Amino acid sequence: SAEHVSDETLVSDLKYLRATWQQIAQRAKEKAAPALLHQDLNLAERVLRDMAGPETLQIRIDSAENFERLTQFAQTFMPQLSSKLTLYRGERALFDLFDIDSEINKALGRRVDLKSGGYLMIDQTESMTTIDVNTGSFVGARNLDDTVFKTNLEAAQAIARQLRLRNLGGIIIRPAPL
Repeated sequence: SAEHVSDETLVSDLKYLRATWQQIAQRAKEKAAPALLHQDLNLAERVLRDMAGPETLQIRIDSAENFERLTQFAQTFMPQLSSKLTLYRGERALFDLFDIDSEINKALGRRVDLKSGGYLMIDQTESMTTIDVNTGSFVGARNLDDTVFKTNLEAAQAIARQLRLRNLGGIIIRPAPL
């Protein structure tokens, strides 16, 4: 749905679709039937097309082959992103450098730890998502009310982040605060 999408994103998508169509039309003129005129993008190109946008600051790529392919793709279909692509040549793998495996596990795990020692329990079913907040080991406040208040403040931010990370929508139940 394009209801909440910026005009800039829509224009970018339109340019991409027009360029794709022009490539298909050109191939149709050049090739005799039967011929493959269009093939879906590989994973890296789909991620670039679907996830990168005007707000993207930088895209690091640690494979020279993927960097070349994505640079060509971006120059043809998304020129505004070309300058944001960089080839990473560091010693450590990008996944290790940014602890991506840990972030993926956190994003997909049922339990989400809070900095204070509390935690969220996120359960998803076909019909709804429930999010329970627990104080866990957090006893830092002077009394129970302060502990509950501080845990719920931290949980509210963590819940918003988790909803975005997991792309959750629909019915989301958060039981009454502790």
